[in-house]
Parts: sequence; structure tokens; C-alpha cells
Amino acid sequence: KYNSFDGINIKRKVVSPIVKEDKRLCSMPMHWNHFQITNESQQTRVITLAQPLQNLIGSTYRKGRDGIQDSACTLSQNPIAQQHKAVEVNDESHSFTGVQLTSQSPYQSDIEGEVVFGVQAENRLTKSGKVSVSVKPTLYTSKVAQQTEFALKTGRTNTEFQTGIYTGREALSALVVVQVELEPGESVDLRFAQVMAHSKVMLNGWHSDKAYTQFYPQAKPALPMLEDVLPKLESIEQQIVEQQTAFLEQAQSKISQPESALRYATMAMNSLSFLAESTVWDKEDKFLVKECVDYPFFNSLDVYFYGSFSLLYLLPELDGCVMKDFSKAILAEDFTQRRYWEYEATPNAELIDEKYQGVRAIRGAVIHDLGSPFDIQPDAYSWHNVKEWKDLAPKYILMVYRHYQNTQDMSVVKECWQAVTESIDFLSNLIAKGDDVPLTRGTDDTFDNLASHGISIYCASLWVAGLQAASELAQLMGEHDLSAGYLTRSKKALATVEQSLWDEKEGYYHFFVTPVQAKHLTGEGYQALETLGLTLTGDAIADKNMLNDYLNQADTSINIGKVAQRVSKKRLLSETAPQAFTQEYLDLVPDSDNSFGDALLADSYLKLIGLEGIFPQQRIQRALDYVYKHNFEINSPKLGVANMTLADGSPHEAFQAQDVWIGVQFSVATALSLAGKSQQAETLMDTVYTALYDYSKIPFAAPEGFNCSVSFDEKDLSDSFKLSQSDAKKWINALKLQNCVLSDGRVNPELTKDSDKFVSILKGEISAEQAMVLHKWLLSTGLKYTAGRYFRPGMIFAYLY
Repeated sequence: KYNSFDGINIKRKVVSPIVKEDKRLCSMPMHWNHFQITNESQQTRVITLAQPLQNLIGSTYRKGRDGIQDSACTLSQNPIAQQHKAVEVNDESHSFTGVQLTSQSPYQSDIEGEVVFGVQAENRLTKSGKVSVSVKPTLYTSKVAQQTEFALKTGRTNTEFQTGIYTGREALSALVVVQVELEPGESVDLRFAQVMAHSKVMLNGWHSDKAYTQFYPQAKPALPMLEDVLPKLESIEQQIVEQQTAFLEQAQSKISQPESALRYATMAMNSLSFLAESTVWDKEDKFLVKECVDYPFFNSLDVYFYGSFSLLYLLPELDGCVMKDFSKAILAEDFTQRRYWEYEATPNAELIDEKYQGVRAIRGAVIHDLGSPFDIQPDAYSWHNVKEWKDLAPKYILMVYRHYQNTQDMSVVKECWQAVTESIDFLSNLIAKGDDVPLTRGTDDTFDNLASHGISIYCASLWVAGLQAASELAQLMGEHDLSAGYLTRSKKALATVEQSLWDEKEGYYHFFVTPVQAKHLTGEGYQALETLGLTLTGDAIADKNMLNDYLNQADTSINIGKVAQRVSKKRLLSETAPQAFTQEYLDLVPDSDNSFGDALLADSYLKLIGLEGIFPQQRIQRALDYVYKHNFEINSPKLGVANMTLADGSPHEAFQAQDVWIGVQFSVATALSLAGKSQQAETLMDTVYTALYDYSKIPFAAPEGFNCSVSFDEKDLSDSFKLSQSDAKKWINALKLQNCVLSDGRVNPELTKDSDKFVSILKGEISAEQAMVLHKWLLSTGLKYTAGRYFRPGMIFAYLY
């Protein structure tokens, strides 16, 4: 809404034709701005709207960060032989007047084809003179500001191209101008439409055409597309309104407060903007969606696992295409040697661990992604060697079953079945003899800067769920013995998870524990453990099981936590029988009782796809209450559930632990809802809405997350505001005294957003001018972004799945 014009009310709707289950409309490279202009004054008014547009045909993409894998792109224009002409598209009730932008450049570029833009108005208004449309098909881009100002002053433009000496290498633009005359109380609707018909897909060795060419195969399809769609703009808008209304009604049936339901539906519908801004979708229905604008990996499986609930809502058929493409990639082999992490750029550096080097693709190993704009081959991601990751295979299996449950399409199950079984076999080979779950050893999952070791609640529970889903898929494929085997393994793994990670006294699942393994036992000197009541046999597997049972038993009657008891017992074991244990046992990473925000993801996912969850209901209730209190209410009450906190809710030192990922919020909200804790779920989602729309003012696709745990000290103030050490100390003391900053240097989440109030709080300590700048700095410090627009928040659709 534009309210700065006295007596004139202007509303604008930006419309992309994203219509549920309509591939033709969803694939269109088209959008329009619907203006509704109303004269609320008592006099006749004349209003002018002008739209200039630069011709970018012939441009190439330039990677934004040299030598860095995760990077956005900028456009480098190559304005050679650009050609423009005026166009019209007429039907019985409306006329479209605009400009076609093309190029006759002999040089190849990333952006080829045509753009057509212009305005649609009712014939009765243009014939009566109430609406007047004029175009300047060609002008120098350097003259756009001047010509637009002239058009706004006069209400029109002309077709003259003031060339001077035109060489065919100058950047060109076009201008469309509309003048409207309105009587008092009169309204008019105008739609500025734009088609960007550059169909070529060319990424490294992959050449194709965009999906809309299935429906518009012409060499220059923009005008045929407009002829087809322009008469239907109003009805398409109505379709979008109807689907949004239906979704809102569905939300209202599940969410108690109407305001909360509206906020939820708004966030969900806005998350669909990914289709218009972050996808490569070709005529064979190969569908690629970027993980993030500046982290541009396609269909990153760990993120797609969350965000693809939005695609299932919109075009479930495409999810099946993605599953099939992953199947092909999982079964592929590529023996190209590569390095990972910081070693990627140092081919001769000595490795601290062999996992930082390997071949690109091993059959059965689930890959991270389906390429990137800079490397279209699967598994472009090189920050980690994802063959070590423990979450990808079970996530893939769960998604294959999810697709079947959603669509009943057995063709996807059949095509993906080999990849499912081989991915289980590959991950099973990483399980040590005698163990039930694949152990993590560092950053082995989607939280790729947050290390876990041993049995982790995230990866181990996903393994349990993945085997359960695989059992169902095996039944569908008629492999009943295999199905029973998967289910048996799932139950054994679940028992290990429960015994190792559940804290009965505190009521939550610990982040991870490092168990005793067969390789930790020497087979010698174990007799001394009989003094602890442990009678070992010399059988490494039986003995390590006995030792883990001993470690997992916690005395809830004493004022010592489960992890502290485990640490004490581990030390006691090695001190009592030093010859029984290897050095590797002594070097085990200490167990972690940190509170992990998305601990119940695997349980929720199974329930969403129609299967039984894995955890007991009573434990789910207690675990959710614990996470809600510590990761949300104590740690980040204005943002949401932090990825991980210390057991008491304090921030963990790792930045990614402090992050409040938006997709995870909807995972936790879904878990809360499934557990009957709808009020907590709604409060959490309302908090996310406020952070997105009120605090950070992000209108469409959400970022990966926020971070409110950044602390600062006197040096930060001194550097940022050029203060002396004494003045910086004075400022920080005043801020802490007024409770604007917490004792640990974090910005108080309850800090007022009102600048005038903040200035008055610090009156006498900091000048008003300085306080205004400081207030903005504090708000920025207290709300940091984590990556750009992300696909993971599409998990919001799981709440109503």
C-alpha cells in the first residue's frame, strides 16, 4: 500500500502464477504487478505510473566470490546489438501495450531469448481516454532516470530514440507509461506484466530447456504466452486466493487463535516463493532447488528433507522426479580424487584424518546434493566428505516412503528400491562389529559445523526411523524376510538409543555419548573389574555390551547427573583394570548432556508419513517440555528453539549451536502438535513470525535462521564507536545496570525496540545522539542472520501434513 499521495490510495499485488498442482502455470517465466488505484479526494485527479526496464539479454553470470564454493552470482552485461520493438496484445475486453527486448548479438551468453513487458488495461478505459498508455521502446540506459522523470511530469512518453551516435554496444532500456484520470471515488485496475523467456539451461556439461517449453515450444514464446494468459490474469489471481483461503481454513481448523492461524498461513504461502526465485526446472521435469541463494547447492538432501514438504503441497509429482534423480546418483560411481574441508585448496597438505580425502562417488553412498550452478555433477559440496555422514541415507529412505504415502506412486518405489537397499548396506558397513548404530565422529550430519561423537540423538534416531521405513518399502516390494530383518535391526538400534541417551531424572535425550566398543578392549587384565561387580568373559562383543549396560545405569537418587556418572564410571573402569583398555578408549571424547533442539525429528517424521513413532509417549512429553524450556524460553525467547544449548539452557560456544534455524522451528512445532501441545506449538510459530516480519522485516522466503547469542565486550564497543577504554567501560556498565545487556555480554532479548525509550533509559550516561546509534547497533548484534533465503523453512507445511 502506498499512502504518501494525498487523497490517492494505491495498492499493489505482486503475482507469480504459482497455482497448486498446475505445472503449466507454475513453470511460466512470468509475473505481474496488479495496481488498484482509488481517488479518495473530492476532486478529479490524474495519476501517472512509469516502468523502465533494462535489457539484460546477452548477459553472463559472474561468480561473486573467487575461489569460494558457496557463492551467489552477479550479472555482467554484454549489451551488443540489442533490439527493441513496441508490441500489442488485444482481446475483447482488455489491451496489453508493451515492449519486446531481444538481442542480435553473435556472441553466446548465459541469458538469451526475449523479454516482453508492458501494461494491461480495460478497452473501455483506453477508448474513453480515462487511461492513456505510451511507450518508448528504446532509450539509452544512462538516460532512464531523466526520461522517467519527464514521463512522470507529463504523463506520457514517445517512441523517439535519441540516438546520437549509436554503435550497437550501448546498454539499452525501454519505458512504459500509463496516465489515469479518476473522478472522486473512482477506482481503476492496471496490471504490469512481464515475461522473461530465456529458456536455455546450460550448466557445465548439462544442456536443456526450461520446463515451460513443454507447453510453449516456440522459439520466441513470450507473445504466445501473453496471448494465452493475459485474458486469464484475473481468474488466475482468483485461483491463488482460493487456494490460500482453503489453506487458511485448514490452518484455522487446527490452530486455536485466528490471528495465529493467519500468521501461520502467511508464512507458509510466502515460503512458496522458492519456486519463482531458486529453481532450475527443465522440460524433462528435472527439478533442482537451491539450498540457499548464497549456498547454491541443488536439492541438498539434508535440507530438502525438511523443505520439500512445500513441494509436496504444491507439485508432488516433482518430488518423485527428485527421488529418482537421487537414486541414480546413489548408484553411480566416480573415482575422481578430491579433498574436503580446508584441504580442498591445499592438495599437498598433510591430512589430520583420512576422511578429508576420497573419491567423488561410491556406489551406495548417499550424496549431499545434485550439483551446483558451478559444478552440475552430483555431490558438488566439498566442505565435508558426506560419505561419512550418518543422516543422509535414512533421510532418503524416509522421503521415498513419504512420496509413496503421499501419491501411491509405486513407480518411484520401484525405481528407488535398489538405492534404498544399497544405501543401507553402505551405512551398515560403517557400523563396527557388535554395534547397532553407525557412530558419528565429528560433523557428520546437516549440522555441519556442530560436532557429535558416538551415539548421537539426531543421527541414531534417524537410523532407527530409516530402517523402519525401509521395512515398509520392503513389504511393498514383496521382500518380506528383508522387511523383518530391517525391523529387527530398527528395534535393536532403538534400545541402544534409549539406554544410552535418555536421562530419566531430567527428562530429555542427551546430545551424544561415546560408548565402549569391541576395539577398545584388549582381552587382557579384565579380571580386575570383578571388584566392580563386572564379570567379563574375554568375548569382546559380550564384554563391551556388559560395560555399556554398566555405563548406562544412572542412580537417580543422588545429586549427580547421568553424564557425570558416566564420566566417573569410565575413569573408574580404566583405573581398576588399566590393561583391559586400549589407548583409543582413554582418548574417547567426553559424553555430552547438551540439549539438542530437533531431538524428536525422526519420531515426528514417521508419524507424518503414517507410521508409528519410535519413542514412548511419556518421554516425548518430557523431552519436548525440556527443549521448549531450555532451548527456547531460557535461551532465545524472542526467536525460537536454539539448535543446541548447554543442559541449563545457556548458550553453547559453537555458533551453529546458538543458531535458531527456521526449518527446525517448524519441526519442533510439528512434534509439539503431534504430542498434543498445540498451545506451545502456536506460541513458537508466532514467535518465528514476529522475528521474521516485525524484527527483521523479511517479506518472503525465510533465512536459514537467526542468532541472538552473540556477546560483546568493551573492545567491541571501543572499535565500533571509536571510544576510549574508559568510555567503553562506562557504556557497558550503564547497559548492564539498566539490564539492556546480560551479565555475559549478550544483548537482553527483552531490550526495547523503541529508540526514544532506550535514549531516556540511558539519559545522563550516554548522549542522545550516541544512544540512538548504539540502540541500532545493539538490535543488530542481538539478531544476526544465518545464511540467506533458505529452502529448509518449507518444513512449515509439515504442520498441516
